[in-house]
Amino acid sequence: MQQCLWAVNGFWRRLLAYGAVLAVCFAMSIFAPVLVSASQGQEALASLGQIDAAMREADLPRFEEHVNSDALVSQCLDYFLAEMRKPENSAELPPMLALLFAQGGDSSLRALLKNEALAFLRNGVASGAFGGKPNRSVQNQGLIAPLFANASLGRKELRAAGEPSQAEKGGWLLPIILHDYGNERDYPILGRFDQRGQRLEGIENLPELFNILRLEALSQ
Repeated sequence: MQQCLWAVNGFWRRLLAYGAVLAVCFAMSIFAPVLVSASQGQEALASLGQIDAAMREADLPRFEEHVNSDALVSQCLDYFLAEMRKPENSAELPPMLALLFAQGGDSSLRALLKNEALAFLRNGVASGAFGGKPNRSVQNQGLIAPLFANASLGRKELRAAGEPSQAEKGGWLLPIILHDYGNERDYPILGRFDQRGQRLEGIENLPELFNILRLEALSQ
């Protein structure tokens, strides 16, 4: 009788042991993707830190590793051109841009402005200007560099203004504050990072950001 009870108890012990293992495996199958997603969200925070450090240290390769400069400039440029084609906004164009709009086709104008904007961004990083340590030997050499003459070349600081969240269309959203020491202003940015959270791919609040910059330009 005792041996029978021992056998029964052994069966239940093994069953409980296997059950515990199965329960752990089942829980991991449910929660592992969540844990992976959470870690990828934290990657977005780490990437933001890398971008800020790259600007401080004038490290353009590291900046490009964590920022899709081409995609960002293209997105901003497309929005800008669409806004400037509106009659109510055309009067706000700087003289040089107004001349370009009048003389150039859309495709050639877009290509020119994209090249100039990319040159301004990359020179700002590589020269150390965006890190607060400008190297005068590295300057914007673009054909229409004077167009950016009034843009702040002061130190830029990026800091998270919230926690990362998953975007509906994939990737990660991270609220960011860009502080410009050149004019002591803060600019709210909703950054969109890739699926792994390792590269800034876009800005989700362009209308808000452009309105802030437009009002700022009009007040000068």
